[in-house]
Amino acid sequence: MENENAVKSDLERVLSPNDEGLKVFILNRYPPLTSIYRYSQDLASIFKEKSELINLMFDDVGWSLTHKGIDFKGRFKRMPVLNHLLRNNSFRDAIQYINNKKRKDQTILLHYTNQFSSTLKIDEVEEIINIQDSPFYLEKNSLFEKIYIRRLYETLKHKNHVITNTNILKKELKEFGFDGDIKTVYLPYSQDFQKLSVAKEALRRKLNLPVDKVLILSVSTDSPRKNLQMVHRATKELGDRYRLIRVGKPIGDSITFSKIDDLVLNELYNACDLLLFPSLYEGFGLPIVEAFAAGLPVVTSDIPTIREVAGSAAILINPYDSSSIKSGIDEALRNSESLIQNGLVRAQKFSFEAFRNNILDIYGNLKL
Repeated sequence: MENENAVKSDLERVLSPNDEGLKVFILNRYPPLTSIYRYSQDLASIFKEKSELINLMFDDVGWSLTHKGIDFKGRFKRMPVLNHLLRNNSFRDAIQYINNKKRKDQTILLHYTNQFSSTLKIDEVEEIINIQDSPFYLEKNSLFEKIYIRRLYETLKHKNHVITNTNILKKELKEFGFDGDIKTVYLPYSQDFQKLSVAKEALRRKLNLPVDKVLILSVSTDSPRKNLQMVHRATKELGDRYRLIRVGKPIGDSITFSKIDDLVLNELYNACDLLLFPSLYEGFGLPIVEAFAAGLPVVTSDIPTIREVAGSAAILINPYDSSSIKSGIDEALRNSESLIQNGLVRAQKFSFEAFRNNILDIYGNLKL
């Protein structure tokens, strides 16, 4: 009971708007409509006036959209890669801004929301860093990327406080040599994602989608690990009764949506028949959880992180085999009602409230 009261006291200290003892700077490098930007917003909503959101703009892509936070642009506009390699020079204005905010009676905590921000050289601050991806996975096989990723993770592996997305990733970080305190906190889905009472047909008409087709939804970037070639191949082989609905860059003759907000995306989840997400690698796989919350059956990859996130609420397939994908789609359509119910239950594990409580537990137990 004594320990519980101590933790509660710490949480009250962290959250109290009248207590100036802690200032949290949330450092984000991803633009609006990305999961990391949303994660940064979620953190800011927990700490409210005790926090400031700082956007480190390594390049200009995506930042023209309306967004929150204080922007600091990388100084190397013509060669954005130098903003990564020489980040303390590139973002010296951000460093100066934080230094100017420091007060003797405050503990300053920098919470980096993704490992690719790396960390800035700022003295007399505490740091938490979110690591969202495995140090052992490379998107490409270029020598430059191998060297860069290795050096990046080497600079982070002795950090005292690390948060990661899954227990699988936590295990991989320890195998790489991380020796600090690593906590697993599952990403939350936005509260905008929910099962709607509106009929599918009405939503399809509103969104100009076919009402007489089986609609397969694909939500992702176009990076190679998203396996979009297999999405195209499998859905094309299914025939004319099926239609691919795409959020992101187009695939073949997909009906494509881009730069949409969560409310429209939720309508798409509710209008379609299943989510197809045959990724080759994921640090987490947020669209899976969003689909669960919206009551949409999910067909996704049988890989370690996704097994941890999806549990038994999705149909797991071999992402390298189009016949496995097609069989998974057939199974999902046959068992859609049970998948919907299982997904709604599974989504509760990734609620904002669960996320908030986990973050506050971590902050409440920090030895600052």
